[in-house]
Order: sequence, then C-alpha cells, then structure tokens
Amino acid sequence: MKSLFFITTIAAINISGCTMESLQEPNPTKTVPVGALDIYNLEHKVTLYSKVEFGRGAAIAFNDFRKSDKGYFGAFAYSSGSRDYSYGEATGHNTLKTAREYALDNCAVHLKGGPACKVIAVLTPMGFVDRHKMTLSKNITKDLHNLRNARKYIAIATNDAGYADWVAGYDTQESANSEALRLCDLRVKTQTPRHQKAYPCYLIPKQQ
Repeated sequence: MKSLFFITTIAAINISGCTMESLQEPNPTKTVPVGALDIYNLEHKVTLYSKVEFGRGAAIAFNDFRKSDKGYFGAFAYSSGSRDYSYGEATGHNTLKTAREYALDNCAVHLKGGPACKVIAVLTPMGFVDRHKMTLSKNITKDLHNLRNARKYIAIATNDAGYADWVAGYDTQESANSEALRLCDLRVKTQTPRHQKAYPCYLIPKQQ
C-alpha cells in the first residue's frame, strides 16, 4: 500500500470532538523548549501530515488515537510499505518533540521490514504555536488548574514524557519542591528506566 503525500492549505473538519487538519510534515526540530510556561485549554486537534491506506489493525489504532481522551501532545507513526503495516502511537506527553520520538520508537519495535516508520499525524492543543516555551500535557494542565487554590505550598514535577507528581500542603516551597522531584524521579526510574536520562524530571514554574 502506498502513502499519498500532499500539500494543502489548512482545511479544518470537526471529528469526534476534535479538529483534523491536513498539512505537510515539518522537519523535526532538535531545539529544547525554554522560557516561560505556555498553557493551553483542554481541547485538542489532529493534524494529518500524510494520507495513507491503513492495514486493519492500524486503522483501528489510528481511530482510537485521534479520539484519545488523553489528548495532547501525541503522535502516530506508520510504515505503510512494511509487511505487517507497523505503527506506533504516543499520547499525553509534555512536548510534541517527545511524542514524535515515542511514536517512532514504538513503531520501530514492531517493524519487520519495509520503509522506515514516519510520523503521519499529531495531537496538539487548539491554538498551539511552537514558541520554544515549556508546554504541558492535557492531564497535567488539568492538575495545574485544580491545584491553583490549594493551601500552603504546592509543587508539581514532571518530565517531557508526561510523567508527573504533585504535592500540596507543605510548610515551605523548598520542601514541596524537593518531595515533588523525588516522587517524579522515582516514578520515571520505576516505569521507564531506559528513558530516565533522556527525559529528566523538572519543576513546573511556581508563578504559573
């Protein structure tokens, strides 16, 4: 089966509570987001880079991906020319770059020959602009909103892969920060040890 690549102007279509757009895939950036935190609302959109004919399993997986309740940031990778139509998906990451990396990695694990996996679609927040600022997944954005009125000192530690831990009710900001980072580091070490160095935990800025 062949992938049909095309370039269009943006044409938005409502699909299952999200928006799907068709665009040409950009070159992946290696820059690291810096600066202030960029907070978005909880709605997301699907951007389709490449129109393909899916194998049955991949078609079901892609349908689940675009309707994911985890939402942004996410990516779907696919190898349309492989014998088994390999695919990989990722959702709930803090950056689009990380979501792409996870999707490609997940796809490559199942690839048994044929063209390399390629990202064909991504999930991003509505209104997302890559300003090289710190961004958060949908679920962590929810936590951040819920904790804004918490008493005493709070802290949220996360990593680009989307793992996070938060604490509240501490007597000092320093103690809250230390515990949040400890819990986040422990979670990453336990659940994805091979990614611990690539995606270290960090604190979400207090001012947000």
